[in-house]
Order: sequence, then C-alpha cells, then structure tokens
Amino acid sequence: MKRNWILWAIFILAGTIQAQVGTVFEKEGLIFEIKSIIPYHVEVKENAYPNAEHVNIPYNVSHGLFNYMVESVGPRSFEFDDLKSVQVTHSVNWLKEACFRKTKLQRFDCPDELYDIFDLAFDSCFELDSVFTNRMLKRVHDYAFNDCHKLRFIEFPATLEYIGSYAFKECGFERLTLPNVPFAMYEGAFSNCEKLLSLDLGTGIMDIPSRAFENAPLPEIIIPDQVKTIGYAAFKRTTSQHPRWLICIGSNVTDIAMYAFMTVYGQVTKHIICKAITPPKCDALAFEETTYKYGTLYVPKESIEAYQEAATWKMFKNIEEYDSTLIDRIPKVETDIMRPLEIYNLSGQRTTRPMRGINILDNKKVLMK
Repeated sequence: MKRNWILWAIFILAGTIQAQVGTVFEKEGLIFEIKSIIPYHVEVKENAYPNAEHVNIPYNVSHGLFNYMVESVGPRSFEFDDLKSVQVTHSVNWLKEACFRKTKLQRFDCPDELYDIFDLAFDSCFELDSVFTNRMLKRVHDYAFNDCHKLRFIEFPATLEYIGSYAFKECGFERLTLPNVPFAMYEGAFSNCEKLLSLDLGTGIMDIPSRAFENAPLPEIIIPDQVKTIGYAAFKRTTSQHPRWLICIGSNVTDIAMYAFMTVYGQVTKHIICKAITPPKCDALAFEETTYKYGTLYVPKESIEAYQEAATWKMFKNIEEYDSTLIDRIPKVETDIMRPLEIYNLSGQRTTRPMRGINILDNKKVLMK
C-alpha cells in the first residue's frame, strides 16, 4: 500500500514539473505556452508553419499528463504569416496584440466567448472583408483593425463596452451601425473611412470623441438625442467628394468643439438642424465659414431669438423654425452644395468669371494667366 502511494506521489510530481508556467511545447502545428496550472490554460505563442494558409486553433491540447484549455492567441503569434483563414474554437477569450497583423485573412468569425480584441490584432490585414462578432465581445482596443481597407462589414453585439482609439481607422465601410447599448468610443475610432456614406450612431453613445469620423464622406449626419458632446474634428472633412447636405444635432447636445463639422474651403452644408432648446456651447470654427453665410440653421420656434444672440450661432445669416417633419421635407440635392465664388476685378467690380491678370477670388488676389 505504501509503495502505491509513493508511485502516485512520483507520478504527480512528474506531472507538476511538466506543467510549469512558461513551458513551451508544439502540438498540432502550433506552439503553445503554459500560462497557468490552476486552472490548466495555454496560449498560442507561434505558428510552427508560417507558410500555412489555414490554421485550426483547438479547444484544448494535451502535454505530459494534462489537458490544457486554449484561452488566448498570443502577441504577434501569426504576424506576417501567409494565413488566409483561421478557425478559432470557443475556449479563446482574448486575441492579443498584433496576433494576426499583416496576414492574408479574408474573413474572421469571433469565437463564442471572445471578450477582447487587443491593439493591432488585425492591423493591415489588407484582404480582410468581414468580421462576424459573437454575443460576448466587450472591447475592441486601439488600432485593432487599422488599415483594413477592404473591411466592409462588422456587426457590433449588445455586450460591447468600448471601441478604442483608431480601432477602425482607414477601413472600407460603406454603411455602419453602432449598437443601441451604452458604450464608450475613443479618439479617431473610425477616422479616414473614406467610403463611409451611411452612419447610424444608435442610442448607446453619449459622447462623440475627437476625430471619430474624420474624413468620412457622409452626405448627412444625424446626431441622436442622447449625445451630449461632439469632439474636436469629429466629422471634419478634407475632401469634396459626396458633398454634405444635412446635419441634425440632437436635443441634448451641450458642447460642440473646434472643427467638429468643418468641410473643405468653399463647400456649404445647406441645412443644419439643432434641436436643443438652449443653444449648445459651440466653437466658432465648428463649421466652415461659408456654411454660416449660405447655409440655413433650423432651431425650435421658442429658441430662435436665443440662437440669434448666442455666440457662434449668431454667425448664421439664416435662422428659421424647426419642426419634426423638416428632415423629410428637405430635398436631398447634392449638386447645390458648392456656393458660387465671389469674383472681383481690381476696380472692385464683381464679374461672373475670372479675367486674365489679377483677380480677387473670395478676398484673395489670384493671378490668372
């Protein structure tokens, strides 16, 4: 009996030695690292065959005397590999930093219990077209999908807690819908998405951060009523493609920062609706100068006088009454956005077109040859 206990103790001791945290081993074409022994968890550390086009990440792997659950895909584990497709089982909770960076993945299906997609996880995956999320995803970290030019589709789950800085910078979205649950979004989350033409901000976001949708060619912007602040250059544009015809600002907005809705020089947003009874604090450079001059601001009837006297808002030459049917009644005309240039000769006479020699175009002297 005593001999059996001794053999059992030796057996357990041998297993424990093999199960040390930090031990690295290869299994099924992948290299794993033991991360914990209570419970038994491992992380994918590296691809043993970086030229492989498909990888299957299993639920668990055996090593020595124990089975280990695969809980994460480790930092840079597949970076620069030739990977075109991957199957990740539902044991994986975390995709760590740059794990699939600069691979050739075309599609990614989030495992059922994935909570976090960390920084740069899919950075510069130029072939990635779609990401199918699960019902558990909580956080998409900084630059997670940066520079994924072909990424056209992602559906955010109701469990989402935040989208990190520049998480989807320079992606290929044409339409985007954000969730209807409270979540935070950080600077530049969807900046430079230069194909984005339709945006539904949902009912979850409270503050739109700086540069959130900078350079998105949105022809219309509808800010939901629950939004309170609109950050620096949140919707700033530097291109004239798909001129903007409408901005509707929700009733609870209190602060609009510099360059929030700035457009390229000479472009006018013709229709601006602000539903707030009290004029929000608004930086004078929130809108293009020509929008103040040629656009129309629509506000609640009882607030017209307040807007006419409020800083920044009084810069609008045209302020009219807003009612709930206005958006439906405004014609969606994209060809009437560019205002005519103001052209004068050196004598101060207005002309219909520039002449040879020096002209004054919008208060600037320009030499026409």
